[in-house]
Formats: sequence, structure tokens, C-alpha cells
Amino acid sequence: MREYKGTGKISLPGIPEVTGEYYLIFEDSSKTKLTFLTNDTNAFIAFDSGKPAKFNGGSIKPLCNIIIDPVYLIGLNMRSDSSFAYALDLHVIRPINVVYENIVGADKVEIRRGVSNFVFYGNEVIRDGDYLVRGLTRCKTGTQEVCFVQAPRFAQIKKELEESKGVKETCILWMLGNYDSLGLLEEILENVQILCSLASGNYVVAMYEDIYRDGKLCESHLFPLKTYPFSNDTPLIDISLHENNDFKTFIETTYPVYVSLKIPMGLPYFVEFFITSKIYQPGEVKYLLSTTAFECLENYFTDWTGLPKILSNLKQKMERMFQHFGFAASSAEIVSYRLSRNSITHSGKFPAVTDGFLATMELRNLMDRFILSILGFKGKPYYNVVKRQKEPLP
Repeated sequence: MREYKGTGKISLPGIPEVTGEYYLIFEDSSKTKLTFLTNDTNAFIAFDSGKPAKFNGGSIKPLCNIIIDPVYLIGLNMRSDSSFAYALDLHVIRPINVVYENIVGADKVEIRRGVSNFVFYGNEVIRDGDYLVRGLTRCKTGTQEVCFVQAPRFAQIKKELEESKGVKETCILWMLGNYDSLGLLEEILENVQILCSLASGNYVVAMYEDIYRDGKLCESHLFPLKTYPFSNDTPLIDISLHENNDFKTFIETTYPVYVSLKIPMGLPYFVEFFITSKIYQPGEVKYLLSTTAFECLENYFTDWTGLPKILSNLKQKMERMFQHFGFAASSAEIVSYRLSRNSITHSGKFPAVTDGFLATMELRNLMDRFILSILGFKGKPYYNVVKRQKEPLP
């Protein structure tokens, strides 16, 4: 958890600036609470405007400046228990920028990005407290190297996640580069996060990003963004320690293809829909969200290729997209997909003759095989959820 407090101000165009004291808490789960205390009667004007504001604050311990733009004023309370007349609760939906020391463009920096719910085992040894553990993996993404490092107390965090199904920082992504290339480095890390989501079956998001120069923390970007609870589902790619390095192979093989297809095929949206569908119950909801991911992919595919839209024939849509990527799906898989999807959409339940759990696993396996195929992973090992075993992707 990170805490900041000091004096600050809230500013909106055309409204007098409001000054006061603030208290900011950024929890380990990336939940954020920002309280602003003031005696300034302009707080009423700011609150009633309903417009997004900008927050600036200074902190002494630690010594830093904080900028949040925008914040939303979601509540104002009269106070009688302190020297302040008003307490404003501020809603934060954008990154919190914390500056400890200024950095110039040519400076060599190290990025350490903490991400949620990615549980992996590395092939290099690091120290975690009193123990040596295999908690580091290095992967090449083009000319750049990304290091995956287990977060401190990894074993305990893993146990807590499995019991609570919550959200915790499990992994730190490390990169080196120049500060003036920060945007490019961050894009690489975001691409890697999506691939980690696909590999692990958990939606992996950045919780914070720390930027170091010469070993000293200069900037932090705290991300109070959406998170999803941890799932114990078997990962699509083996991310445990094995001599064949399945995870390292997965990242290095799929990364260049993912980069080339992520915009034209809308891959980040597909992965989010698909991965998060696994945490929902009942099975009808899980299945319908999965079909939404598939049809999102097909819509992007049609726009990208410029092919004429097929309005109502779901079977033709799927077959055309599969044929384009040289992917083999059986007629039975496509028919089962169409029948179950239509039945749930129109009646809220699986067809009477269908085993809902098996149909969901078959759809998941179909989607697993397809996304891995278009990412160039054919012939390499993945987990088949229908057969419940690891095997080469056909």
C-alpha cells in the first residue's frame, strides 16, 4: 500500500481554485481513496458543477508532487469533528502521476511494472527474503528484453489468491531503456500483459509503474484501473518450471504476430472478453460472453479484410474466418457452437439435449486453438481443456 498526504488544490476551468489538505491511499489491489479537506466555500461550486477536475498535491513524506487529471467530485460532507468544514470524496479513474525527481529524455531508466494475478515460475534463481527461488524469466520481444520477476512473498501471495480469489500483485515486469522512449517501452509491456493473460487464463493488468534512474525512484504511475479476481483454472500455456520453457517460447513466438494483428483483429478486446468469461457463473453466462469474444473477432476480421458482411449466417462467418487463417475446425464444433449460442441468446439456456459444461469446454478449446493458431503457435504445446492434458497444437 502507498500513502500520500499534504496540501493540494482542485481546479476546474471557470471556477475558483479550491485549496486544502488531502489524503491519498493506493491499496495493493489498486483500489484508490482520495479525500480532500478544506474550509473553502468554493468547494460547493466545484461539487455542483459535475465536471471533471484536476488535482495537484505536494507530499513531504515521501517528498513528491502528485498530479491526477481528471478526478470526479462524487461526494461532499460537512465536518464537525475537525478544523475543516468540508470533506470531498474524489473518484479517480486515470493514472496517478507521482514525481519524486525530474528525468530528462536521454537518461537511462529502468521500468518496474507491477502486474496483477500472473502466477508463474521462472528458470533463473532470485532471492525472496531468506530463500532462493526460481522466480525470474527473460524473454525477447524483438530487440528488447522483458524480465518477469516474482513479487516479494510470492509463495504466500499465491496461497492467499487461491483461497480468496481476489486481486494481488504477483509479478514485476522489468525493462531498461531511455526515458525519451518510455512510450515505446510501455507499449511493449502492455502487449506482454495481454499475452500473459492469454497464457495464464487470468486477466493481467498493470497496477503501478515505477521508473528508476541510477537505482533511485524518480517517478511512479499508479493505475486505479479495472481488475478481475484470480481464477484457479488450468493455464492455457504451461507457466510452471519445465526444461522446455513453454512460457518463454510462447512469448517469443507469438509477440511479433500479436503486434501485427492486435489493431486490425481487435485482439486486446477479444482476450479481455474471453479470459474474463471464465470467472462467471452460471455456465450460460460464461458461454455467451465467450461467443461475444468470438463474434467481436469476426467483426474486426471482416472490417480488416474488406470482405462483404454476412448478416445472419453464423456458420458461414466462422468458416470464412477459419479458412482465411488456415485453421481446421470440425463441422460438429461449428454446429454445436451455433446451436448453443442461439439457444442461450433466445431462451437463456442450453438446448435440452446439450451438456452445458461439455459444450462450454468444447467452445473454449475451439477458441484456444484458433487464437494460438493465428498467433503462429502451431506444433507447440498447449493445454487441451476437453482432454485435460497438454499436447501439441494441431
